[in-house]
Amino acid sequence: MKAALAVALTCALVLVTLAGCGGAKSIAKGSPEGTAEAFVEAMKAGDYDVVAAGYDYETYARRENPDWDSLAPKARSLIIEKLAGDQVAKISALSGLMSGDVSVGDPTTEGDRAIVPLTAGSITLHMRLVQVDGVWKVASVSEQARTRGGQR
Repeated sequence: MKAALAVALTCALVLVTLAGCGGAKSIAKGSPEGTAEAFVEAMKAGDYDVVAAGYDYETYARRENPDWDSLAPKARSLIIEKLAGDQVAKISALSGLMSGDVSVGDPTTEGDRAIVPLTAGSITLHMRLVQVDGVWKVASVSEQARTRGGQR
């Protein structure tokens, strides 16, 4: 009886462990603020692949490929993988801005779209997000420098 219980507990532990490792890591969260905070955290840690996994590539790919729906799933996957790979290089270029203190501002949300300001020193980044399948993914991050007098 004890042996059967031990085997059952071991199997349960293995299943719980495997379930925790099942999905790819991503910064995409259930709120714009959550995604922005995860973005900053992953950038500081140098986890650019995790950051790249939180981008919304399908919307971009659909816009750039009018025949998207007629493409084979394998072809769509290859396009998204290529976009994600290209994004890692762009993301790593922002890493210097994320080395110091970065504050996540209040989001401006309109439906399934949001903008969250990220302030790093004298630089403000505008993170544009889109809600996809219940999580907020990054559409773009653009830099905007402040000019004298705090005006942009």
